[in-house]
Amino acid sequence: MYPEIVIVEFSNGKPFIVVTESKYRGYDRWDFEWSKQSKCFLYHQSGGGYWPYMITYKEYWVKADAPPSLVINEIGSKQRVDFDPTDLFNDNWYTESQWCSICEDFSSTEDTCKHLWWDDNIGLYLEVKTCCDKFEEEYTDYFGLYYFDPEERFFFRTKGELRVGKCPYCGKIPTITVEP
Repeated sequence: MYPEIVIVEFSNGKPFIVVTESKYRGYDRWDFEWSKQSKCFLYHQSGGGYWPYMITYKEYWVKADAPPSLVINEIGSKQRVDFDPTDLFNDNWYTESQWCSICEDFSSTEDTCKHLWWDDNIGLYLEVKTCCDKFEEEYTDYFGLYYFDPEERFFFRTKGELRVGKCPYCGKIPTITVEP
């Protein structure tokens, strides 16, 4: 069974933060990100705390029978919206998510897009923006076989071999972004 939803905050008309009653004392906070590719929200628990909860987004929904002492709404320009949160947890995917600025979409960290990969050495996601279509094809074909040396900012086909600092096709350097 899913926890009882008390508050939903919206960003660009979509649920973004969901606050539920904790099975302990206080509340749990969940982050929801819309994924165009998955066609659903990707959500994960991002924290919690003790009541009262402070609403920070302009649009919000609060459970009708929530005691006023649970919610602080200091900004008078906020707008309460009608919303049915019944299937918010049921119809979506419980997973961590990562933004890709190339795809302009969130993807699950269990199944990232071809531009994102996890670097164990620095403990962050790297986003690779290729320099030309040919490298994009090859990078895609060999995804998982490339390694990146963050200090030298070079790609390797296999660890220690075939340095690909510049694209072998166009001579440019692929762009690497840490935590896009």
